[in-house]
Amino acid sequence: MGWKNKPTNFALEIEKVGDEHLRKVSAEMLQQVIVGSPVDTGAFRGNHRISVNSPDSTYDLSTADKGGSATQQEGNQKILRAKL
Repeated sequence: MGWKNKPTNFALEIEKVGDEHLRKVSAEMLQQVIVGSPVDTGAFRGNHRISVNSPDSTYDLSTADKGGSATQQEGNQKILRAKL
């Protein structure tokens, strides 16, 4: 009797599902941080930064995003590169 599905295939599937879950949760967390941020000039919302594998402590007071959609899109692009 042999394996119906090889353990290596199972491990690869779990890694794929884990990466997808990580990205989904990260994007939802970013959205909640942006939506929960107070808005005056939009500089605070525009400076929510996403980084992968290294911290990003930069900010630019001239970057304003009152609605938050540009910040969300920029963050989502970086989140797509995240892996477990």
